[in-house]
Amino acid sequence: MRQRSDDTFGRLLLLPENQFALSAVARLREPSPPIVTLFGPSGVGKTHLIRQFISEIQRQEFTGRLSHLNANEFTALFTKASHAESIPKLQDSLRQSDLFVCEDLQSFEGRRESQQQLLVIIDEVVANGGRVLFSCRKSPGELNKYSSKLRSRCWGGICAHMPLPNVPSRHKLLQHFASASGALLEDELAGVIAQSMAVSPRELRGVVTQLQVAANQRREPITRDIVNESIRNAACDECPTISQITKIVASEFDVTVSALRSTGRVRAVVLPRQIAMFAAREWSKQPYADVGQYFGRRSHSTIVHACQRVRERLDNDTAFRQQVDGLRDRLQTR
Repeated sequence: MRQRSDDTFGRLLLLPENQFALSAVARLREPSPPIVTLFGPSGVGKTHLIRQFISEIQRQEFTGRLSHLNANEFTALFTKASHAESIPKLQDSLRQSDLFVCEDLQSFEGRRESQQQLLVIIDEVVANGGRVLFSCRKSPGELNKYSSKLRSRCWGGICAHMPLPNVPSRHKLLQHFASASGALLEDELAGVIAQSMAVSPRELRGVVTQLQVAANQRREPITRDIVNESIRNAACDECPTISQITKIVASEFDVTVSALRSTGRVRAVVLPRQIAMFAAREWSKQPYADVGQYFGRRSHSTIVHACQRVRERLDNDTAFRQQVDGLRDRLQTR
C-alpha cells in the first residue's frame, strides 16, 4: 500500500474537539481495543491524525505489516484482483495486516460486495491480534446502507467524534497556521475571523494562505480590510440558502418546512426551528432581519435568542453538537 507523507503543518494541534480522538488512536498500541473509528465532517483532521499515528509507530516500535488505503482504493484493488482472478491472494495479503487502516468508510455505502470483503478482513485481522483504524464522515449509526455486522464491529470498538472547532479553537488554529506559514496575523484579526467563519481546520488553513497571498500582492501586512474582504468572499462562496437549510433540518426532525416557517409554538417544532434559524444565520450568513422574515416574520431579538440557545447547547451537549455537525456535513456534500 502506498505511503502518505506527513502534513505540511506538522503535528495535529491538540484541541478540546480532537482530544478524545487522539487518546483513542493512541490506545491502539495497547491490547484493547482492537478497532477505532474516527468520524466527523470533512476537513477536521481525521486523515492528519491517522498519518501522524502511522508515522509515530513506524519511528518507534512497530515492525509489523501495515495496510493503509481508503474505501475507493480498497474497491479498486478488489475489482482489479477479480479481473486477474487473484482475489484469494489479495485477501490473504490484507488479512495478515498487523495494522489495517481504511479511510472514508462512508464510500462503502451500497457496495455489498466490498462490505463483505471488508468484514472478513477485519475479523481475520482482529482474530490474529491485529488492530483496525477507520475514518468516516458519518457516525457508524448513520451508515444506513451498511451491513449491520459492520456497524456492530465499529460500535464494538471505540468511536471517536471529531467535530468542527468552536470559536476559541478556531482562533488557536488560525494562530497556529499563521505561525507555521510565516504569516503575520495579529491576534485581534485572528479573533475576528474565528468569530465570523464557522469552518473546518482545513478551510481555516486555506484562509491563512489566501490572506498571505493578498497581503503580498498589496505589499502590506495583513490588515483589517484584507480580513474583511476574505470573510465577505467566504460568505459568498457556495453558502447554502435558507431554503436548503430548512429542508435538511425538516428532514432530520421529521417535520414539515411549513411547520418550521409558521408562527406556531408546537413543542416538537421549537428546537428544529431554532437550529434552522441558527444555521441560516451562521452558515448562509443571512442578516437577522432576513432570517426573521423567512421564519414567520419573527423579530430580530427572537432570532438572536434562538441562536444563543443553540450555541449554549452546542458547547454543553456532545450528542446535540454531533447532530448539528451532521446537518452541516450534509449541506456541504449535497
